[in-house]
Amino acid sequence: MLRQRRLLAELTLRQLSASSGVSSSHLGRIEKGERFPSGHILRKIAKALELDESLLLIIAGYLSPQPSSEEYGLGRLDPYVAKVLSEEPAQ
Repeated sequence: MLRQRRLLAELTLRQLSASSGVSSSHLGRIEKGERFPSGHILRKIAKALELDESLLLIIAGYLSPQPSSEEYGLGRLDPYVAKVLSEEPAQ
């Protein structure tokens, strides 16, 4: 999906790397399924591709596409995931 979005935006890996701040080798590994990106990396990629970051977080499994109960609104982070993401170092 990431590769398709990048190609749709007519960007090379190097161009996406420059605009996202994520190395082109890391992006290539993510596209090939060799690396699982952190939430922080997904946010950078979403911003560079002008995508809704919730979409990438759902695809990666950080967000549930449908709330499991009424207490979680659409797109709201699971408490465990929110904790993990909040502990990621800011870059």
